[in-house]
Amino acid sequence: EIIIVGDLNFHLDDVSDCGGRRFTESPSDRGLVQQVEGPTHIRGHTLDVIISRENSSILLGEPSIEDTQIYNDKSNAFLDHFAVHSRINLSKPARLKKSLTIRKINYIDVESFKAEIDTNCFIHNNDPAIENLVKSHNSDLKAVLDKHAPVQTKIITMRPNTEWYGDKIRKAKVERRKAERTMRKTKLEVHKFIYKKLCVTSKKILIQSKTDYYSNKISDIGNDHKKLFKLTNGLLGN
Repeated sequence: EIIIVGDLNFHLDDVSDCGGRRFTESPSDRGLVQQVEGPTHIRGHTLDVIISRENSSILLGEPSIEDTQIYNDKSNAFLDHFAVHSRINLSKPARLKKSLTIRKINYIDVESFKAEIDTNCFIHNNDPAIENLVKSHNSDLKAVLDKHAPVQTKIITMRPNTEWYGDKIRKAKVERRKAERTMRKTKLEVHKFIYKKLCVTSKKILIQSKTDYYSNKISDIGNDHKKLFKLTNGLLGN
């Protein structure tokens, strides 16, 4: 199976565009089909492609085109391309999981814990070998700890680094989505205006949060070029 997606500098809808016409002919000569039909750019041209084999089993149905209606504070569209949606018959790779062993130390009743240590954790072994005495004492301590904070196994999902993603961003996104649902439901200009404003606000908060996070990271790294190189590689997706 083959699937090619992207945006081009050809007007694929314009028969007078020589480059666009040649590009359109090229996939068809190889048994491929450009699946996107209709304008995908704010100026009314088709610039985006989803190309697959004619008998592809990956694509489910025809792609749809949507104006995302995301604007800046001057009511201009953030993007000059529309969103192209397509259902694809592929499974999303499962996130890696990791097993951790933990003790809930913070939940220990300190007074009860201390009393049990005083009662049970004393030297009661007459073995003269110091190694055996230490082993016995450690065993007693572990038994008390296991009683008050038993070992538990926890499975966590490994996720990409999103330490910069905080409650402020989450709240802004919730408000923006709520405004978007209202705008799409009522189609009133006032709700469209509110949605535009919240788009700008949430984007500013996200950018500022990431900027502050990585600025602090770089400051903490200082002159450690190895760590700086690793951080830069991560930012570039390498």
